[in-house]
Parts: sequence; structure tokens; C-alpha cells
Amino acid sequence: DYDMTVVNVWATWCNPCISEMPELAQLDEALPENVNLISLCIDGSDDTAFTQEILDYCGVKYPVLMPSDSLRTNVIQYISSVPTTFFIDKEGNVIGNPVVGVPGKSGEINAAYLEEINARLELIR
Repeated sequence: DYDMTVVNVWATWCNPCISEMPELAQLDEALPENVNLISLCIDGSDDTAFTQEILDYCGVKYPVLMPSDSLRTNVIQYISSVPTTFFIDKEGNVIGNPVVGVPGKSGEINAAYLEEINARLELIR
């Protein structure tokens, strides 16, 4: 249903991942209608209560996936560090290189992601 989906991959032990989450929650509210945000917590199924506690604390309302065997085989094994953010078109193709790490200082993260989103949308038009 979306021209692009932003997939943010994170872990419960990753402080930079958690520090960017409140701004990602705000970003989710500001996305263009044709863009979706989801996340994948690579260790979320190890302690779902702790994962949920983090999500609640950060105000996350966007969908969060937990790793399945398919995700472990097809995605997670290729992630070298977290956070890593992918941009996927509606056909399932990765648009450009992923953003590895937090793309800006606190307070500047949304602007950095919006710049990336707009640049990737231009690539698929």
C-alpha cells in the first residue's frame, strides 16, 4: 500500500538504537502518506516483556517485528551493526544503501531521516 517502507533494525542492548526511538516515533507521525515505518528488533523475542517496556517508554506506535526463522535467514544474518535502516520500495527492492548508525545528533534525527526518505522517493519516481 506504500511507495516506500522504512525498516529500522535495532536491538534491546543497543543504546544508540533506543536513543533514536523517541524521534522515530515522532517521525512516524510526520511521514508522507505514501511512506510507512516499521522496525525489526533482532533480539526482541528473547525477552518480549523487556522489549515492550522499551517500546512503551519511547512512545513507539509503529509496527515492530520480532525475528522469525525466515527473517534470521534472509535479513538478520546480513546486518553487521545496529541501528541499520533500510528503504524498501513497494516491489520489495532495497532502495540505495542502508543507513548504518544514527543519522544525526539528538534533535536532528528526524530531519536526517526525512532527507533520506525524500532522496529515496526521487529514485523510485
